[in-house]
Amino acid sequence: MSFEKKFLLIISLLLFVINIYVISEYTILENRILRLVSVFLYFLLFIYFKGYRNKAILYVFICFLFSGCFLLFYETPIYNKLTSLFSITGYLILLVFGLKKIQLKKVNKLLIAFFVIIISLNFFFLDQLIRFITYKLHDDLQQIILYFYGIILVLSCVFAGHYNFTTNTTKAMYFMYFVFGFALSDFFAVLAYYFNINLLYVPATSFYFFAFFFIIRYAIHDYKEEEQVLLNP
Repeated sequence: MSFEKKFLLIISLLLFVINIYVISEYTILENRILRLVSVFLYFLLFIYFKGYRNKAILYVFICFLFSGCFLLFYETPIYNKLTSLFSITGYLILLVFGLKKIQLKKVNKLLIAFFVIIISLNFFFLDQLIRFITYKLHDDLQQIILYFYGIILVLSCVFAGHYNFTTNTTKAMYFMYFVFGFALSDFFAVLAYYFNINLLYVPATSFYFFAFFFIIRYAIHDYKEEEQVLLNP
């Protein structure tokens, strides 16, 4: 196991344990503050391991940092929307990146049918979920933003899965892992917040750190590939 992987794993486990303790012993505000601090620590590791060479992931990190800042004031309508909009921007970057990786020659009809079914089911569950929490939303604009948020998340997961299935490389696998990790984290976080189930913050946090572990691994892998190309032109 490489130094970067060991160090990232240790930091991720430590942050996970600390976050779980805060979730169980403190209020949601302390949880959000620690979450933001955790993202910033991951960002520092991302910079230290030269992951910033991957510009797309750098922009995603910046979006998530801004989103984490606004999350501290999530109950305020304007900050509520800004939290979602910055997260959406980050996922849009990942979605565009995933679209670029699609190899049309490798897309068969069976795979297309499978993804159409998955997308349809996810859109149905998304609609049902938002209908359940509509009465807790600030206004219609927030509802529209959440629909758009969910659609972008679903599409990001679909294209990340397609990228991995058709490419079958370590890099593609890392990409799929962190996209799915962020999506599942957001899903459980929404359930925990709007249905007031504090226990669901545990899987939300688990998937969140899982995603950050692999997004940095992905960026490092990308950086090392560039180094090998330069050394072996």
